[in-house]
Amino acid sequence: MLTDDEIAQYQRDGYLVKAHFFDDEESKILLAEAKQDAELDKNAVHRGDADGGVSKLTVWNHPVDDVYGMFSRSERLVGCVEQLLGEEAYHYHSKVFPLTSHNCPSVQLSCCLGVTIEKSSRRCIL
Repeated sequence: MLTDDEIAQYQRDGYLVKAHFFDDEESKILLAEAKQDAELDKNAVHRGDADGGVSKLTVWNHPVDDVYGMFSRSERLVGCVEQLLGEEAYHYHSKVFPLTSHNCPSVQLSCCLGVTIEKSSRRCIL
């Protein structure tokens, strides 16, 4: 769960970055799935950037019974989101943004799974 300081930071800043929310083993499971998931790349939106590279983003609206769904519905994640919102969380959408050497030079291949909470609308985006 979140500390009082983390909740206060979210209330003050409108966001909270919580590094290492998932442990190394969990992160390896998610990364392994993302690396082998052909549907992830097939359904990605490709956008050119100012440097001539391409960034990819895959978004979907309903958590299903797969690795991504397990992460987005995990009790730990949902509990923290509900702590920040002060009410029940709603899954709005999931997104995966592959980090590559182009968009994050220090990373060979990684995967960003984020939770965004919009304070103004009291909406949670997983």
